[in-house]
Amino acid sequence: MALFNLSKKKEIKEFPTFKFSEESSLPPLPPKTSFPKFPEISREGSNLEPLEIPLRRPPMIHEKDIEKKIPLFVKINKYKSVVSSLHHIKEKVQEAENILHKLDIIKSEEDRELNSWHENVGEIKDRLLDIDEKLFEVD
Repeated sequence: MALFNLSKKKEIKEFPTFKFSEESSLPPLPPKTSFPKFPEISREGSNLEPLEIPLRRPPMIHEKDIEKKIPLFVKINKYKSVVSSLHHIKEKVQEAENILHKLDIIKSEEDRELNSWHENVGEIKDRLLDIDEKLFEVD
């Protein structure tokens, strides 16, 4: 199903033309005036201090207020949304833990493999030294 029906052509209505009279019935604009200049204020030698405006912070919840167990009213749709979000976050955390566990397993296997390669290279070096000693041994 198409969103736009392009097959039907609508008649385009033309706007009527407006004729403006040559004579303007508007009053003339006032002459341009410049913005007034204010005197410069030097801050040197002045005893004015910068004005400090206190910032408003949200009220802090103290531990004693929490212990009172004041009822909290929340709209049901917001509650369901929060519960759904928390469930989604828990799933993502569990997924991240599983991935980290798999990465730990892969890393330990990689370490074991690298250690065995180091041992193999060490054995090859030892055998080469033995062969060198036997070939260049003077009888």
